Amino acid sequence: LENRQKALQASNAELEEKAELLAQQNRDIEVKNTEIEEARQVLEERAEQLAVSMRYKSEFLANMSHELRTPLNSLLILAKLLADNADANLTPKQVEFAETIHGAGSDLLQLINDILDLSKVEAGKMDVSPTRIALVQLVDYVEATFRPLTAEKGLDLSVRVSP
Repeated sequence: LENRQKALQASNAELEEKAELLAQQNRDIEVKNTEIEEARQVLEERAEQLAVSMRYKSEFLANMSHELRTPLNSLLILAKLLADNADANLTPKQVEFAETIHGAGSDLLQLINDILDLSKVEAGKMDVSPTRIALVQLVDYVEATFRPLTAEKGLDLSVRVSP
């Protein structure tokens, strides 16, 4: 009986140790759960802030596009009128300058449109539909865009397309 009593006491002591260990593990798990919940709340707040900033960015881009397009369209119209030289009172060099202004303005307008398109794609409000273009058009565009810049810096630009 005494042996059983000692065995039970030892078993009880062992169970108490295990119970204390489990209680400590439960406290640790509760602390971790609290930390996880706090982190989740922080993530939710940041996601909400990001959504608000994305909305502000989209609104800003839409407003800026309008503010930029209005004077740019006026510039394009006037440059086109000058380039057409209906009164034939401009020199060929002046007509060339007017055509350059019109071309650069058109490129800028396209860039503004592209930025807005990217913002729409980013916001999930635009479907992207890829289309085929002639490689020659792309090469011509790249050359026309970058040749003046390279010439200005004394660099040689060559674009080669493999057959």
